[in-house]
Amino acid sequence: MSTPSCPMDWVSGLDIWTDPELHADPYPRYGKLREACPAARSEALGGYWLFSRYEDVLSILQDAGSFSNEVLFVPPIKDPTGRRIPIELDPPEHGQYKKLLARYFSPQRVRALEPATREVARELLAPTRGRPSMEFMAEFAVPLPFRVMMKVFGLPAGDFALLKSWDDAGLREGTSDLALRREATKAARVRLLAYFRELLADRARDTSGEPAGLVDELVRAAHPAGRPLELDELTNICVTLWNASLHTTANVLGNSVVHLSDRPDLRDRLTAEPELIADALEELMRYESIVAQARLVVADTEIAGQPLHKGEFVVTLTGSAGRDERQFDRPDEIDFDRPAKPHLMFGAGVHRCIGSHVARMELRVALEELHRTHPGYRRDPARPPHRHTGLERGTTELHLLLS
Repeated sequence: MSTPSCPMDWVSGLDIWTDPELHADPYPRYGKLREACPAARSEALGGYWLFSRYEDVLSILQDAGSFSNEVLFVPPIKDPTGRRIPIELDPPEHGQYKKLLARYFSPQRVRALEPATREVARELLAPTRGRPSMEFMAEFAVPLPFRVMMKVFGLPAGDFALLKSWDDAGLREGTSDLALRREATKAARVRLLAYFRELLADRARDTSGEPAGLVDELVRAAHPAGRPLELDELTNICVTLWNASLHTTANVLGNSVVHLSDRPDLRDRLTAEPELIADALEELMRYESIVAQARLVVADTEIAGQPLHKGEFVVTLTGSAGRDERQFDRPDEIDFDRPAKPHLMFGAGVHRCIGSHVARMELRVALEELHRTHPGYRRDPARPPHRHTGLERGTTELHLLLS
């Protein structure tokens, strides 16, 4: 196996899960990779290739024939329940499930969900009125997608505390500790699988009434091949969609408010011109396209002049792609008037995120309501935000001054 010439010694031992410089601020290192090592080889985590330029990341995401979604993490995580449906499936199997599920996340469905989302946002912000400060992530950014998706799934409102406690103890713990993160993720998934399996079985016993949400609709659905969906399939689908719909949205919202709270000029512009928020979010997601997923090479190919062989792993740095000087003018600046160019926050190709319409609506409504309720919010200088990089670039704690 050949290793590319790379002037930075740190690349060969780079662990994207635990590297302290990446957690603090990944963009200086991303810039060095784009400039000197567009195809970088790390021997950490069992070995993987890092691709940092926009064109290369896009090529990998669009090439489902050479790069499999069977592996989204390095080192690979083997789930005892099998591959996550539909995220870890490849064509043609992936397309069958995506066709089934896409109807539930259509623009029409999302428009119907917006009033409920706005109601949730206002309920979460109501207790902060008149207060001098708030911890934005715990009080707003994290519970917002939780409560919205509970409505989408048709879950009992009384289960919020239980589901949130599993998440607090599992998926959001151990971000920079790979072993702890894996154990926490596994434990949370086991609990969720049992929860959704029982709920699906219960809902399937009585399908006489109107569906109350996605769970009820799925138990009535059929596989595109014409056969009934099995309980194990339905459980896998629900847990996969549930997990995918929460943390990315919360992290994008937290990241966006980190930057807006540091830039009163941008904050004030969105307060004065709320119709700009949708476009501003596209720029903020370009500025921090947070996901860094792995792929398994399943056919010999070449990216950025580097031969890749079947069985190797690659990691696509979408955060670096969003700052690529070859694609974006002044990429390290936030410019709400930037001519629209596609970012890779939601992926590309056949695996592009089916929940992007929901996420965009939640994020827009969240910023509209935050700016309406607390137009002068700003970061608390005495309590800096806690941020992390790994599978996602995210924010775990963000203290805002409100008055």
